[in-house]
Amino acid sequence: MPTQIRKFEQDAIINSIYSAVEDKIEAQFEKQKSKPDFTAVSIISAKMLKISDKIKDLEKERSALKDKAREHLKNLNSDLDKCKVTCGYCFEKPPELELTNSWHIKSDITNRVAISLLPKDAINNLDSIQNSIIDIVCSKVTKEFA
Repeated sequence: MPTQIRKFEQDAIINSIYSAVEDKIEAQFEKQKSKPDFTAVSIISAKMLKISDKIKDLEKERSALKDKAREHLKNLNSDLDKCKVTCGYCFEKPPELELTNSWHIKSDITNRVAISLLPKDAINNLDSIQNSIIDIVCSKVTKEFA
C-alpha cells in the first residue's frame, strides 16, 4: 500500500527541487555574463534607466510649471471681460489672445455697420423706426403670454 505524504512534506520536496533548479540556472547565467552581448545589454540598460530617471524628473518639473502657469493665467484672465489669454490645452502654445463670445461682438459690429450705412433721412428717423420695431416685437411677445 502506497504511503501518502503530507502537504508540508510535499512542499519541502518541491522547495528542495526548485532550489537545485535555481542553482543550475544561476550557474548558466553567470557564464552568460562574460559574453560581449551581455555586457552591451547591461550598459545600454543602465543608460536607459538613467534616461528614465531624467524623464521622470522632467515630467515632475513640467507638472510644477503647468501648475504655476495655470495660476498665473487664472489671475490674468480674472481681470479680463471680453477676451482671455490662452496657451493651448497643455500649454503647448505661446500665450495668445482669444475673444470670448466672439459671435456677440460680431453681431454688435454688424448692427453698428448696418446703422452707419443707413441713408441720412433714415438716421434722422432712427428713433422713431426703433420705437416702431420695439412696439411690434413687444406686442408679439405679450400675445404669447396672454
